[in-house]
Amino acid sequence: MSTLAGKQPSRHGSVLLSQDLNNKQADVYISELLSYSLERLRKEPELLVEEKQQVRRNIQTSALSHYYAFIDSANCLSVVQQQLSAACDELDELSGSVPDLAVAFDAFAKDAATVMNQHAANKQLLGEDILDG
Repeated sequence: MSTLAGKQPSRHGSVLLSQDLNNKQADVYISELLSYSLERLRKEPELLVEEKQQVRRNIQTSALSHYYAFIDSANCLSVVQQQLSAACDELDELSGSVPDLAVAFDAFAKDAATVMNQHAANKQLLGEDILDG
């Protein structure tokens, strides 16, 4: 997709692009109609009905020939939804345990500071004992 100033086109922009394409196709079709004879113009509604029926048959044929792809896609979507749901549940559980974890970290930090202070005091006492000794 093209971008303007590094931004992706909005849905509104893609709708406008689609409308512009439809307008161009309509202009081409109208130009073709203007070139047809009166007899050919009289046949046009019937030809359009036939074309519509052919498009429907093609869609049905395509859907039937790709039936297993549709089923596989639906199964894949179901698996992804289940996994996403499980991941969300685990994240909810993790976020629920964050306050307890924060309390445990605070306690650990206080205990570590106490140990470091005791270590520094012991080191200082050991240094004084060596000097006195």
